[in-house]
Amino acid sequence: MADEQKPEGPPAAPPPDGEAATPPVKPAAPAAKPAPPKPAAAAHAAPPKPPATMAATPWDSDLAKEIKEHFGDRIVETSTYLGQNFVVVKPDAAVPLIEYLKLEADFDYLVDVTAVDWPSVLELASANAREAGVAERFRVVPGNAFEIDWGAGFDLVILANFLHHFSPVECATILRKVKSSLSPTGRACAVDFVPNEDRVSPPMQAMFAFSMLATTPGGDAWTQSELDEIAKAAGFRGATARPLRPTPQSLIMFET
Repeated sequence: MADEQKPEGPPAAPPPDGEAATPPVKPAAPAAKPAPPKPAAAAHAAPPKPPATMAATPWDSDLAKEIKEHFGDRIVETSTYLGQNFVVVKPDAAVPLIEYLKLEADFDYLVDVTAVDWPSVLELASANAREAGVAERFRVVPGNAFEIDWGAGFDLVILANFLHHFSPVECATILRKVKSSLSPTGRACAVDFVPNEDRVSPPMQAMFAFSMLATTPGGDAWTQSELDEIAKAAGFRGATARPLRPTPQSLIMFET
């Protein structure tokens, strides 16, 4: 027979008298690695609140009725918003309405007009003022609107087709200047193309944004929410916009 294999090393010592042999203890299994912490659930920010809309209401007064009776269908709308009454008219009725309010209704709010633009544009504007018979109340300030001093104490400042040429920072800069030039009860507004928040509608306003992309360093057709942020950056409480139908433009009011 083949020799039996003997265990290497000295034999184990016998247990002391009266004690039973204790079987060897198996080494403990390695502790399980802790599970990696679960990633925290991503916090979903609440969607921004949509900007306030211009909730204009009908302006029904003796003067509003008088204007409608005198100008007929050339008056598109008479409304009021934040205590300010306004009239939307067809283009050919704008100057006649102002003359009527001044001469017939003793309305002296817009007695004098100051126009700020490049010299070539103001030449045409001055010719139109002379033709309308209001040249003595029409003042021009030629030059760069960001740099020149156009005065102060204005009851109304209108930025007509202006903001779409510039970046949000530049728009806020000019609006700060506008705000500082207002009288204590003065208002500021703009007329411009305002696309919907999806930026693809209405078609005309959306297409105009592409035109600004191609022809200006930083201009755009700003949405209402963007205009609201620009207005707040300039120190206004916000901005609202309402369509000036049937045109593709909107009236933007900056809330002081």
